[in-house]
This record gives sequence, structure tokens and C-alpha cells, in this order.
Amino acid sequence: RGIDIARAAIPLSIGGWGSRGKSGTERIKAGLFHGLGMNVVVKTTGCEAMFIHCVPEQRANEIFLFRPYDKPTIWEQRDVLTLAHAKRAQVFLWECMALRPNFVQLLAHDWMRDQITTITNAFPDHEDVMGPSGEEVARVIGLFMAKKGTTFSTEIEMLPVLKEMAVRAKTDFHAVTPVDGDLITDDLLKRFPYEEHPRNISLVMRLAMHLGIDRERSIVEMADHVVSDLGVLKTYPKAVYRGRKIQFSNGMSANERAGFLSCWTRLSFDDHDPDENPTGQVIAVVNNRADRVPRSRVFAKILVRDVQIHGAFCIGTNLGGLQQFIGEELDMWLSEAWIADDKFNPDDPVARDTLLKRYDGTMRRVKVPVRPEPALRTKIAAMAQGVGLDEATAADLAAGLDLSTDPSETVEKALVAAGVDAVAVADAKRHVARAHARFLLAGAARQKVAAARTAAEANATFRETYRKLFMDNVTLLWDAAATGDQVADSLALSVPPGHSARIMGVQNIKGTGLDFVYRWLSLDAVHRSVDELKRDPRNAERELGWLASYGGYGIVECTDAHRLLSDFLADLPEAYEEFRSQMGTTLEFLEKLREKLAKNLGAARKPTKWERIAALVEPWIDMFDCLYRRRHAQRIRNDFLHQRIGHLKAAELMRDLTKRDKGGWLVKWAQKKFAS
Repeated sequence: RGIDIARAAIPLSIGGWGSRGKSGTERIKAGLFHGLGMNVVVKTTGCEAMFIHCVPEQRANEIFLFRPYDKPTIWEQRDVLTLAHAKRAQVFLWECMALRPNFVQLLAHDWMRDQITTITNAFPDHEDVMGPSGEEVARVIGLFMAKKGTTFSTEIEMLPVLKEMAVRAKTDFHAVTPVDGDLITDDLLKRFPYEEHPRNISLVMRLAMHLGIDRERSIVEMADHVVSDLGVLKTYPKAVYRGRKIQFSNGMSANERAGFLSCWTRLSFDDHDPDENPTGQVIAVVNNRADRVPRSRVFAKILVRDVQIHGAFCIGTNLGGLQQFIGEELDMWLSEAWIADDKFNPDDPVARDTLLKRYDGTMRRVKVPVRPEPALRTKIAAMAQGVGLDEATAADLAAGLDLSTDPSETVEKALVAAGVDAVAVADAKRHVARAHARFLLAGAARQKVAAARTAAEANATFRETYRKLFMDNVTLLWDAAATGDQVADSLALSVPPGHSARIMGVQNIKGTGLDFVYRWLSLDAVHRSVDELKRDPRNAERELGWLASYGGYGIVECTDAHRLLSDFLADLPEAYEEFRSQMGTTLEFLEKLREKLAKNLGAARKPTKWERIAALVEPWIDMFDCLYRRRHAQRIRNDFLHQRIGHLKAAELMRDLTKRDKGGWLVKWAQKKFAS
């Protein structure tokens, strides 16, 4: 009865399903209706189960749905529907996760009774439950169509099956062709904050046109109001942290080779030239999982054979296994690689020139420049400038160094004399020493290759050197319980100061990588708020209030928010003068918070004895903690419904609870309990 009452109170309900793209489609539907000024609640999954509440003239808020052990039940549909009723939603959007026909019937036709439904596609998926054949999968998906309602679909191959099912359901069926997506112009596609598929956009566009909304306006509203899913392919704003410029691209949902390489090339990660841009770096953050060993092997092969990177920064679990897979794949690749063939003649100048060109070309795979000395001086100058020297002084320092010996001591003395902070001096010294060691190693090997009298000697030198340089680029963050802040901080420290790093997350999004991705979502929210603040003085009070009350700050975004606001305050336009005091208060809040977050960083490390014991014990007692998590989730929901807490606090609490459900809670307790 409660379901019937809640459903009857909501004027418009639109359901969505499909094998692929359904979550993204629900999100752009939500953006459409939010942009039209409606109160919208949407239930979606994607990388994580969420509901989104869109209130007119306010920013949409995304809140986790609690799923014990990440297992969905049909009752979460009831919970979100009654929540939508309590929040007086005008539009309810939902993504069907049922697989069995009887559950589809219950959700779609007994409970929801949608006026309109959308089906992205009907690819073979979950054949063990919905199949076994692709046609049977399509027929189960076809059961979702609104009876005596309207259905839109972008399916192609199984379109005849869906049309047949539409006749049975007496639904007004509209097939959206690929041409509809192809006709969407690039300027409209680029308006989206991430790479959305044109066919998903065209599906929602046709829905909007059916409701009497202009085609172009519908796309603009989608793009301007969509809340991105955690796993979308997206490049986040650049952050300045610890003297580095860091930009993250999320490719963690592409967990197989073809998808990963598509993301890598689409975002031009393959275009970096170490000679033209010696202070730029390309890094892959590999989020490994112990329960995905085959995937670990695939990505070990990708790192060795398919990409050219400055660093593979590995986080998660079973890092020892991943390191072993990388080493095995590297040895296999090196056994096949060569720079000198059997016909090599050491006395032929042309052959020797070809040999050195092959050496230089292959070493570029591990980012060794062809012109190493000017590149190294540029890097050292950037490091010195990154920790506090002015540009001219840093350039003079680098130009006067003797690179035949380790220059890190000389750089250290110059930085100390300039009054640079001791921590920053040590940071720069460490990176100067490493860069110089790689410079000497590659240079000495090149000389040895040039003097080689046989192909075997040249190849052996090349292989030994390449292996050392490649493995030097692999960094392992052993602490699987590391927070997003700890991962981000350790990652930043792996980049030399004064350098810019383009980073792509790969392989998996859950586990250690989940909180790391949250940090970039949070950074995105902070940048949007500051942009809104700068765009119009009328937004100043609202956005400054948001920046001062936001509960999701991590160390990177807090630092960057302080930087952005300080820069704006330093050259404050006259129209903002009345907000100067409020900006100062917000900056004080951010500075205190940054100090607190910095103290909480600690050092990522191998687990202690007590942490290892906690990791073994946790699975045996987690069932009791699950009961606590479930009750706590219900309390948060009730507090949110009765307005005892707001959207931001509910989102923060549910995020923390969902992270606890992923595991590691007892290890975190052990870390605090037995901290030295």
C-alpha cells in the first residue's frame, strides 16, 4: 500500500533499461528535467548504486544507496520511491536492475506503472539468467516496456524482437536510429562535461521532443545539468599541489585492453614527447585487486607492451603478484626485442648509426630523451622553481651544474641558501638524484652499445638497461587501506616538483581506488563552485557559503580551493568588494582544514602485524558489522527524510558507510588502536 500511495503522488515516472549505457542515460534524463525546473529523483547504479535529488535552482545532489555486500534487492526500489514521495518529486526516473521476468513484471507493471520507458539496447548479457540466447535476453528486456504507454529505444540488431514485444504490450514504440546520434553537432557534444555516447543523447533527445521540448534546448539542458557517474571517461580540472600540476583522467571502467587503449588514445596520452616536453609526465595509476588475477595479467601486458609512461603507480591488493606479472611480461618482451640483428657489422658506420637510432627509439618507451643533457637541465630548473626559486635563478643554477657527477648536493646547497623549506629541499634533492642516475645509466649504456663488437653484446646491454629503467618507473603503494588523500599525496610525491603530470586511472574503480576517485570528484565540485563565484557577483554569497560548509574536502581539493580563492582575492573586482570579509573567513577555514588534513596523511606503508591479523579476522565477524551498517543507513535515511540533516551531510555519511561496506574497517580500527 505504501508503494501505491507513493507512486500515485508522483505525476511522471520514466523507467530505463538496457544491456549497456542505461546508467548514463538515466543521468542525462535527470539533467534534462532538472534543467526544465522540476523536482526530480533518479535511482541509478553505474559504478555505484546512487539516487540523485534535483531541486529547481539548486545543484543536484548525489547520495549513495546502501547495499549490504553490494547486493541489490527489489526493496531498494520501494525505499527510493517513498523517499521521492517524501521529497515531493514531480518526476521519478529509475534504472531497472531486475533480471528475472517475474521481477521485471513486479517492478515495472505492478509497482511503477510507468507512462514512458526507454531501452538503450538489448545486447546479450547475463545469459545465465536471462538467456541462454541473445533473443531470449531481448525478450526479457522487452517485458519492461510501458503497457499502453510509450517506449523509445536505440537498439538495432534485436529491433524486430522489441517491436513484436511492443505490439503485445500495446505500447507506442519509437525506434531511435544511429543517424539521430550522428546528427548531433560537435559543439553540443563538447558541452557535456565528459565523453557521453551520442546514441544515449539522441535517445533522451527523442524523449524530450515527444514531450514537446525543442531538440537543441533539450541537449543543452542535459549537458548543463547532468551529474557524471563515478566511472565515466572524464578529465578532471588541473590541481596545483606540493609544487606540481596534476590532472587526472578516469579510465578505470575500461578494464580490458581494447577499452583501455581506446581511452588512452582518445585522450592523447600516447602523444607525449620527452624531448619537446621534459617537464611533463604521463602516469598510469593501476588499481589492482586480488580477486581479479586474470585482469592483473592483462594490465601487466598492457604496461609493458602497449603504453609509454613515466610511471606505473600501483595501488590496491596483491601488488606483489602484479609486480611479478609485470616482471615476467617484461622479460618475455625483452627476449623478443632487439636493436642489433645477426647481420650487424661493427665496422660499418651506417650499421652503427642504425644501431644507435634503434637504441634511442626504444629507450623513448621508458621516456629517455634523445637529447638527454638539455632535457635534464630543464628538469632540474623546473624542480628548483617548483620548490620556490624564481625562474631566472633556477635556470642559472641548472645551467651551471656539472652533470658528470651527482648534482643533487649542489642543488641542495643552493636551495638552502635561498631559504627554501627543509622538506621541499629534501624533496627536490631526491628527484634530482633520481633523474641524474637515470641520465647516467642510459648514457653509459649508449656508449657501451656504440662500442659493442657483436649483436649479442649490444642487445644484452640494451636489455639490461631497459629493464632497470622500466622497473624504476614502477611504484607500489603497499597499504591497501590507504585513503584517497594518502594515495593522492604519495602520487604527487612521485612526480618531480615543478613538473606537470597527466594521470590516468586504470583497471578497476573499487577498493583502494574508490576513495582516490572521490577526491577528483570533490575537486571537480570545488572548481565548479569557484567558477560560479567568479562568473557572477550574485552567486558569491551562495558559493562562499558552500565552500565553507562542504564536508567532502580532501587534502588536494582543500589546497586547490585555498589557492584559487587566494588568487581571486588578490585581484578582487570591485563588484565583489562587499564579499571580501566573507572570502577572508572562508580562506581561514580552508587553511585550518588543510593543516588538519595534512596531519592525517601519515605515510602509506606495508601493513603491521596487528593490521594483518585484523585483515584475517574481519571476514569472520563482518556479518555483525553488516547489521550495524544496515541500521545506520536506515537512521541516515530517516534523518534525511525528516530534514534533520541536509543533502551534503547525508551524502557524506552514506559515502563513508558505503566505503566501510567495501571492507577494511577492522584494519582501519587496528591502525588507530595500535598506532605508535
